[in-house]
Amino acid sequence: MMRNDVSLRTIKQYGPSQVDFITYCFNNHKGDDVVNKEFFLQPGALDAEGKVCPSFVRESLLKQLEGGDETLCPLNLSKVSSDLVGEYVLFRSQNPRRERDKRDDEPLSDSTVNGWSSAIKKLFTIFNVVPPPEYSFGVSKVKKGYKKQTTEKRRRNVEGKDALPFDLLAWLSMKMLERKEFKEFSFARLFMLLQWNLLCRSSNTEDVAYSHMEWKDDCLLVYFRKQKNDQDGTRSKDPRHVYANPLRPELCPILALGIWLLCCPPSENQTALFDGSLFFVLLF
Repeated sequence: MMRNDVSLRTIKQYGPSQVDFITYCFNNHKGDDVVNKEFFLQPGALDAEGKVCPSFVRESLLKQLEGGDETLCPLNLSKVSSDLVGEYVLFRSQNPRRERDKRDDEPLSDSTVNGWSSAIKKLFTIFNVVPPPEYSFGVSKVKKGYKKQTTEKRRRNVEGKDALPFDLLAWLSMKMLERKEFKEFSFARLFMLLQWNLLCRSSNTEDVAYSHMEWKDDCLLVYFRKQKNDQDGTRSKDPRHVYANPLRPELCPILALGIWLLCCPPSENQTALFDGSLFFVLLF
């Protein structure tokens, strides 16, 4: 339960950054107390050239997550300081891992640096080690300093993906209605319009179940059991409201829902609105 403070999907995203940080520490602080030398004496921890084997490190972290209390930690976490994290951030900002970041002169985004720091901090939780008292404050200063230093060099004002324009949404929906493969496009239309009206992430739309929906007055209520900003479900009693659009049928989510249910009526034991087995019905 203590290890479940972060979702499994996020833990998997942390993996490459954790392995990269451990590799950086081994390559640059092998003689310090930061590196747990006993861990790297294990068979398979290093390759024939004496370099860190990423797969071995990742498997060790996953084993510890599954409850392997005898798993050795690659680092002496009590020696991991905010200065070391800052050193790593500076190194990676100048030597990006991903090829697309190497081709672009744009500084690495703040969210990328935040992801690194979160992945490193998760190592403390995985191995049940309390970070040093000054650790969180120091890392916060590192991230704030990076943000201030790179702000003027950024060509874009915002991070992440651009919003889908409303005109493009309407055009896509109309084109799906006009296609002869109308039945196959019923899923795409409903998913797109439902996500637009719910103002949510695609993962939330994917997880909508029939038990999460109810009709009240003139609107459809959809409840989210869990959201990215509500991991423990404390706001699950607050529904999202979805209304019909009689003036623009191609944009009406209620009409799209009705068409989807007519094309793919739910089976007796089906719980999810978007059941993977239904796609075989659409394709064949």
